[in-house]
Amino acid sequence: MFSITEKPKFKRVLVSIYIGVASAREVFSGVVTRINATYPWVIDYEFNREKAFALVKDNPGLYAGIIAEAPESAEEFHEVAGLGVPVVFTKNVSEKRLVAEKVSFLCLDEKEVGREAFRQLARLGRFGTWVFAPDRYGRRFSRMRGEGFADAVAKRWPGAKPVVLNWSEGTARGESGDEALETLRRLSRPLAIFAVNDNIAINVLGMCRLAGITVPGQAMVLGVDNDTMVCLNTKPRLSSIQPDHFALGERAADELARLMNGGRGRAVTIRASIKAYVHRDSTRYLPPAEHLVKEALAFIAENASHAISVSDVAAHLRVSRPLLDLRFRQLRGEGAGAAITAARLAEVKRRLAESRASATEIAIDCGFGSVSALSHFFRRAGGGSLSRWRSVTLHGRSQTK
Repeated sequence: MFSITEKPKFKRVLVSIYIGVASAREVFSGVVTRINATYPWVIDYEFNREKAFALVKDNPGLYAGIIAEAPESAEEFHEVAGLGVPVVFTKNVSEKRLVAEKVSFLCLDEKEVGREAFRQLARLGRFGTWVFAPDRYGRRFSRMRGEGFADAVAKRWPGAKPVVLNWSEGTARGESGDEALETLRRLSRPLAIFAVNDNIAINVLGMCRLAGITVPGQAMVLGVDNDTMVCLNTKPRLSSIQPDHFALGERAADELARLMNGGRGRAVTIRASIKAYVHRDSTRYLPPAEHLVKEALAFIAENASHAISVSDVAAHLRVSRPLLDLRFRQLRGEGAGAAITAARLAEVKRRLAESRASATEIAIDCGFGSVSALSHFFRRAGGGSLSRWRSVTLHGRSQTK
């Protein structure tokens, strides 16, 4: 820091961080906040890394230091290291092999992110299968998060390992033959799914819908980054781990100051890597009875026009008929058969009121076989005569127009 009686000697630093994703925006915010609060530096910003490095090369002596996302290749790194300017790279893994005299690498502990994902999911109950959804490009941060997740699973259950989803070309389009989709369909439920970031979690939620897997009923999905633009606009809303990227940015500014004051380059992994776990609907706990009844009602509603039985519903949910009836009576005070009757009655009334189909056609369409069977069902359910109910309903509608 400089004394208020001195004329400040402002140094110019270049920050090159692409802020198109939430994690990078947090890093950038941490960098700028720490510089503005602590260091008498002037900040220039260029999001394009290649342009930033060219700017330093073409203007020797202009910049006292650089904070940037790490280059993609060792060749690019060596070119930057040769500029003779202190550089702090922020990226997802420390590159000890590339550390130089004036070049440092900072990263969060990505394995800890995976371990934290396991801890949060494990608190939610018992699962039939643990699943990891990596990024599409096999990047190192993704592998390390996956390793941390797998290590935590194996520590709890020696020899166990999570299923890793394989994103093939058709995944984004949701093709029925996609490997990830077929894998999800085969797995024993309920599923505990850790997506390597929020963007991948969007794909996972889409795959679950295509596979007929309810979230959070039959699967719980957890992302990373807590990108609110993503998490609050998914269905269900996405739970997410928020790594402390802001702290990473602050530490990057401090590390650059150290290098500018004569320090040597190094690789630093920040161990306190988790800022928050934000719990939303995708990991909301549903008591067993509640989610079983919810799934049963959804199946009944979808098949109300067919002659389904309680046994059909139980078979679809892979539970016994006595257990299904028990859960219905616990929550609704009546058996599953009453829910089927109510759904079929509602469907018949809807068709009587909204279509010109004959009672015979409605009986066939709704799985009764004959108009006499439908009439018997309708009277027993309290609807009275089919023709009178239709007449009264249509008359009532005409009166309200």
